[in-house]
Amino acid sequence: SSGINAEYGLGSRLVTQKIRFQKGCIYAMLLSLGTPVGIVLGVTVEAKLNGSILDLVSATIQALGIGIFLYITFAEILFPELKDKQNMQYKIPIICLGIVVIGCASLLHDHNHGSHEGHDHH
Repeated sequence: SSGINAEYGLGSRLVTQKIRFQKGCIYAMLLSLGTPVGIVLGVTVEAKLNGSILDLVSATIQALGIGIFLYITFAEILFPELKDKQNMQYKIPIICLGIVVIGCASLLHDHNHGSHEGHDHH
């Protein structure tokens, strides 16, 4: 979902800033390289590191990722959308519904798939 969030943020920014088509294509290509580069970095880090160092690096990368996700969500999408007062009676309830849906989804998926200690998947 953060990929969709980033693409939406980039797309809306390109439109509002009136970026030239060629420059927009370059930005989109750079964004699309993020996922494969991230996968390669993740696999490399996991293969080369172990123990508490791996945990520290993994936590740092995850914190960076969630920070970027939150920044794009709030600064690039939500706040600019709320500046436009039109249809505010729909925007606030839909935002609240989205937060509730994400919260419920995270409660339903509350276990770690990286470690299967302590429970079985039948």
